[in-house]
Amino acid sequence: MRPSEPAADLFGLTEARVRQIENIGESWHVLGILAGLPIGCAAWVALVSVVDLLGFYLGLPLFLAVFLASGLLGEWLGDRCRSRQPDYPRYNEYKTAMEAFRESLRDYEPRYAKWERKQLDWWQSLSGASFETEVAKLLQSKGYSVTWTGRSGDQGVDLVLRRDDRTIIVQCKAHKQKVGQGPVRDLCGTMQHLGVVEAWLVSTSEFTKAAKTFAEGKQIKLKWIKDLIAGES
Repeated sequence: MRPSEPAADLFGLTEARVRQIENIGESWHVLGILAGLPIGCAAWVALVSVVDLLGFYLGLPLFLAVFLASGLLGEWLGDRCRSRQPDYPRYNEYKTAMEAFRESLRDYEPRYAKWERKQLDWWQSLSGASFETEVAKLLQSKGYSVTWTGRSGDQGVDLVLRRDDRTIIVQCKAHKQKVGQGPVRDLCGTMQHLGVVEAWLVSTSEFTKAAKTFAEGKQIKLKWIKDLIAGES
């Protein structure tokens, strides 16, 4: 289950109040940076007036040091002002809960993505190009070396698989309806044209009886994506 984001009102706050407290610190930080610019420039000019050309070169690190120190001072003042707010303890609890939420979300998202890729609905939601890409990743995870042939001049081949001296051409079909005999017949012709001995037709939907009948006795495997994600290879 996806982690639930903590609501500000559970801590006696509103979203507007949370933003207001955060802006207190950010405003002081910005003021510190803005103040650092003229102060740093003034220090640089003063140094140049004292030691001429050498001061010009020495003034740059001085300017940067003053600018950085001013920004850090502004940030410190912002933290101090924020901590003096009467509802700061509740704000701090809220921010701690948000950090814990983000940490749990970082752990959840890869697990969810792995689970999602085992759901037929997710595969059926993909476009043709995305389906090819995801099929390639799936087959790579099963130990195949996968080459994507590209969208042009592929002669009906989307992927080329290699494993244990086997070469397999793959055609991917992101169809909503059952795949009929036509694509199987076309793949058979592609096999003969390229001189390969094995081909797969991978689809997001099942295959018609006519398609299965045509594939019988041939080195063409009809693979419904549901079977592939279930472990078949």
